Amino acid sequence: MGNPLRFAVLRFFVLFAAFSCVVQSSARASGAHLFILSGQSNMNGLNPTESLLPMLQARFGKDRVIVVKDSQGGQSIQRWDKGWDAKKEKDSSPIGDLYDRLLGKVRAAIEGREIRTVTFLWMQGEKDARLGNANVYEASFRRVLDQLREDLNHQDINYVIGRLSDFGNANSKYPDWNKMRAILVQLADASPRARWVNTDDLNDGKNRRGQDIKNDLHYSVSGYREFGKRLAVAAIQILERNDVPYELAPPADPPYYRVRYEGSPEDGKLRFPVQYTVWIPPGTKTLRGLIVHQHGCGVGSCRSGLTGAFDLHWQALAREHDCALFSAVYEQPADADCGLWCDPRNGSDQAFLRSLADLATRSGHPELETVPWALWGHSGGGTWAGTMLFLYPDRVAAAWLRSGCPLITPSPQRPDRAAIAAPPSPLEAPVMLNLGTQEGFTVEDGRFASVWPHCRAVFIALRKLGTPVGISIDPLTGHQCGDQRYLAIPWFDACLTKRLPDAPGSSMKPIAGESHWLARLPSPDSPQELKTYAAAAYEGDPLEAVWLPSQEIAEAWTTYGTGKGIADRTPPPKPGRLRIDGARLKWDAAADLQSGLAYFIVQRNGRPVANVPEKPTNPYGRPIAQGLLYSDTPEMPLKEFYFDGLVDGATTVDEYAVIAVNTVGLQSESSDVLRVDTSVLTADQPR
Repeated sequence: MGNPLRFAVLRFFVLFAAFSCVVQSSARASGAHLFILSGQSNMNGLNPTESLLPMLQARFGKDRVIVVKDSQGGQSIQRWDKGWDAKKEKDSSPIGDLYDRLLGKVRAAIEGREIRTVTFLWMQGEKDARLGNANVYEASFRRVLDQLREDLNHQDINYVIGRLSDFGNANSKYPDWNKMRAILVQLADASPRARWVNTDDLNDGKNRRGQDIKNDLHYSVSGYREFGKRLAVAAIQILERNDVPYELAPPADPPYYRVRYEGSPEDGKLRFPVQYTVWIPPGTKTLRGLIVHQHGCGVGSCRSGLTGAFDLHWQALAREHDCALFSAVYEQPADADCGLWCDPRNGSDQAFLRSLADLATRSGHPELETVPWALWGHSGGGTWAGTMLFLYPDRVAAAWLRSGCPLITPSPQRPDRAAIAAPPSPLEAPVMLNLGTQEGFTVEDGRFASVWPHCRAVFIALRKLGTPVGISIDPLTGHQCGDQRYLAIPWFDACLTKRLPDAPGSSMKPIAGESHWLARLPSPDSPQELKTYAAAAYEGDPLEAVWLPSQEIAEAWTTYGTGKGIADRTPPPKPGRLRIDGARLKWDAAADLQSGLAYFIVQRNGRPVANVPEKPTNPYGRPIAQGLLYSDTPEMPLKEFYFDGLVDGATTVDEYAVIAVNTVGLQSESSDVLRVDTSVLTADQPR
């Protein structure tokens, strides 16, 4: 037998070396940027080496740029869309074959490489404009994006779209040309990870055959060079906006507080660095609880946690119940094992508890260390939140698990993940298991098809014991969070009202009585069967039924399950503290607990002069003032709300007011009026 000390020392150095690689990878933000070019003949005509590739390499480094191009002229999007319905559409061409060809080239190009970002550059649509496919094009393009996300195992796909030129604006052979132009712009405008480029001025001059062209279907030689430049500029802008390193977290000045810990190579301790940020509602003397918003797996989702505590909508819930809002960022490197943090038994539970003690000291709220938790998690974050519920049942007031849950039996698909047994007795905390219909419910294949069977197993195991647990199915989504917050936040509101202790330091209140509602467990065979019943009126076995905390939530659950927007009759709070900063009008904003914030109306002398933001975005659901990322957190960088048109069209003294508008269109009361003497402002002041 060998020397035990020698083996222990050797084992330590092996672990330390592996750990050092993890930390260094995280610190230097490694990995290549992959750019995938595809489409029809105008993508065929683009030579990436003329302008696009040199610009990308100049910005990111020659060894960190991978460009893959595969295109074919005269083809409908059905050649890329593997979900195309051939029975409904007009072209008998193959379905999805060009996508397969493209994917083969991509996989060959990235073999053995670490990929940091993926950007899809798309110039296509002429054939579909001719075929009259505008009415199905948007859904088809989104399916192509979903294919890339799944096949490349990369959720945060960026994309740049070349808008069709003005060639077919008045050409009867292309009946959907103008519709297609509008759809391509809408697709790009809908996402913070997208841009579109104009091509109207690229189709005049000499083509590659030396012929003079004017308003041609294809571009000139100089036009293709310019097209490459525009694609490169747009792609660089997207990456600079979204490829955020972990160290670029928003400042954490009071009422925000932050701690960060390095990872550890020791067994049972968290391997990755982690940062925790908490927001304390201003004016709160004693906290009653902690709302935890936990991101999912993968570098993109981990980075999204940087803004979790800054979400105005979740802050509204926290403020309502005198709770702190808490967000973690596990600094997981690309291709690292997510289970090293999303299974709390690997050390993330102890890091979390340590952070509560440290943040309690920093914030001056010692009760933060002991208050109940309301846990929300997405994907791997749902696994983390559910496992924390099993490990610390007496600390949890309620838990919402989106697209992820504890693994209660070993999974052949995930032999690397350790299962955790369901508790043998009922839990006091209400639980909602929430997922998209494409996660195995009505779509039974794909990367996330196991979510439904795992969630269903957890539901059965917990509900039969009497745990108040429900399941909600989003009929509009897959793994992305969609509009789940408009059910999740009111659900938490109802549960925290029932559960949080009345006095600081006392025990949580049990769920009791017959005030809750029940519904039959949703079935893929009858997904629209969403009738709910008061508990006393339910005729089936209540321990097989979906549990809902109130009639109001039962009605919202039904609406959500049909894909309709959940109604709201409560306007948002009015904006406050209007002030002048340089030549800008700024204000403070608070969100509506039910429906959040969509935008603000700026009024000058009683008349609207601007909307801020002018075009709120959200690729996953209702447009939101702060924007929304895949894991249900605000976009980076955080949006500032201001109006910088004080000088334009102003008189000597103007009166300004601001109105908030929530995501169902309800308007707040007007803010208090601010009188501004514009004679002291000049257009060249800093803005």
